[in-house]
Parts: sequence; C-alpha cells; structure tokens
Amino acid sequence: MRRLFHALAAFVLLASVFAAPGAHAEVIKQWDRDGWRIAALMRDDLPGFTNCTASMRVNANLEVIFGLTRTGAFSLSFAAEHLTLTPGTETPVKLTFDRLVSLETRAVALTDKVSTIILPPDGPVPNAFRVGKELVVAYPDDVAVIDLAGKGAIIDEVTRCVDAWLTAEKVQTLPPRGNAALPAFAPIPANAGMETVARKLASGLMTEGGMTDGRVRVPVEKPDSLKGRGVVWSTDSGTGVVGIMVTPSLLDAAARLVRDEHSACPVPLVAGGGVDVADGKLVLAVVAACNDPRGTKYTRYFIFHRAGIGYIVFAMPPTGAEMEPLLTSPLHSLAFVQIAGRLLNGI
Repeated sequence: MRRLFHALAAFVLLASVFAAPGAHAEVIKQWDRDGWRIAALMRDDLPGFTNCTASMRVNANLEVIFGLTRTGAFSLSFAAEHLTLTPGTETPVKLTFDRLVSLETRAVALTDKVSTIILPPDGPVPNAFRVGKELVVAYPDDVAVIDLAGKGAIIDEVTRCVDAWLTAEKVQTLPPRGNAALPAFAPIPANAGMETVARKLASGLMTEGGMTDGRVRVPVEKPDSLKGRGVVWSTDSGTGVVGIMVTPSLLDAAARLVRDEHSACPVPLVAGGGVDVADGKLVLAVVAACNDPRGTKYTRYFIFHRAGIGYIVFAMPPTGAEMEPLLTSPLHSLAFVQIAGRLLNGI
C-alpha cells in the first residue's frame, strides 16, 4: 500500500502543473527524509525540471502530498483508499490549522482516490503547514485530523529541492567570466566556530575516505591559488578545500564560485551543474573548466546547505600540473560527497 501511495506523488505532480493530454511525469531523483519521500520530477512534454513533491502516510488511511512547481505554485494533495471521487470534479474543502488559520477552497479530484488543492504562493497555508501542530481537513462528508508536529520542516526541504534544480540549470548559462560585481569566494566568516566546523569536516573527510596520508594545511602551507578559500587539506593524490559561504541564495553561492574560478583563467569555459543526494541531503555539483596552454583543467565544487551555518562548499581543485579529465582521479569521485553528507549529520 505504501508503494502505491508514493507512486501517486508523480501523478499528483503531473496534474498540478496542468500537463498536456498524454504527457507523463518522470522521477529524476527521490530520497527519504524525516519520514517523507521526496521526489524531483520532469515532464516529457517540457524541457528540464518541473516540480518537487514530498509525500507521507500520516495515518492508516491517509497520505499527504505537498508539491511545489518551478514557478512557485504550491499544491496540497490527499490520497486515501476509502475515497470514491469522480475524476475532474471539484469539492469544497476547509483547511484549519491549530484552530486559528483557516482556508475555504475547492479540491480537484485527480483520480477516484486522490484530490488536490492548488495554493497561492503568498497565501497562509505554506507557513501554517510549516509551523502548525494540527491540520483539520473538512470535506462535506468526511473530516480528517492530521498531526503536523515535527513535519512542517518539509516545506523548506521541498523549497530547497526546487531551488537546487533551478540553480543547476542556471549555472550552465552563466557567462564564462561571470558577474564582475560579485565579490570573490570568501568562504569562512571571521568566526572561530565556523572555522572549527570546516576543520572538523576536512579531517573527517580524510579519515572516513581512508586517506591515511592526508592532513589539514596550516595557513603558510597553502598554495597561493587557495589562500583565503577556507580550510585546505591535502594527500599525496591531491588537494581539497572545505569552506563556508554566507550568501543570500544557492545561485549566488554558485555564481561566486564560478566567477572566482574563471577570473584568473586565460580561456574560461561555461560551467556545468547537477544535483545529487548525499545521505539524505541535497548537494549541488558545480564544475568550472579552464583551458590553458597545458590543457583543460576542471574544478569541482559540491555545495550543501545547513541551517544556522550557511552553504558548505567542498572544493576539488586541480593543483600543479594536474590536468586530468573530469572524474579520472579517485578524489573526484562522488563517493567522497556521500561521506561529506554523513559528516554533516555530526555538526
């Protein structure tokens, strides 16, 4: 039954973005977090990413599915085996949060078991869902009481999901020289606690990655190209950086990194971006490439978000004469990003 309800998330997504007849939704990535099944999806009638959804079984009979489109439209859907709806019909419904915030609206039946409500992005429901403790869903002949305690943070996770996929698309369209108005990558604020976090992550990355020859560089040992970029660690196989950026958005963080990487490059190339999930955490991968007389070099950044800290950047820059194609070095493998995701659970 659980598998059935989670599969409905893709269908709810498809309907909530008003898909063309005959269009189909495809799951790009899905993962579990705090009891929710989160999915990023695309449609075969449109280019690129379309929506993120989060679904959870809240009681024996009811599944709640929260969705957000790339254009900022929210949807709240309900799926239950006991429903007998007529697809395409509308039903009045009242949502009440903590007996304080209420919204009278209409739900559209997507199937005989699923109904959805399209919510205005500036309306009260998303925030009420985020901070509320109880939601009462009242249909004309049915009432469901949903315990929201500890569940509201999923709103922020779905928002980050949409932000990550949109940023990955935009990174690929950044001009090679970036925006000269953006300041360079200045990762660690003047805060001893932040630097301690970065050092802990760098040390843990080497230990869990089996890099027995690795160590954190003291400031005077850092290569000139990496000074001021954060905590630098190195092994016989290569060098990495862990930095913390406090910026307004994920796109701003990515743009600063690309701009800084390309600022000293003779022939900068358009950057690439992608999204992955490491230990249940979204990570944006950004690749900046540079052509010089020795060949093409690639710098790979992995950007995580951590509430209360900011954007944590794991950078894998080429050093010295290293001009290897992307991913040929073991240190450039996504395996170490999974380790980084686990380490973030401990800070």
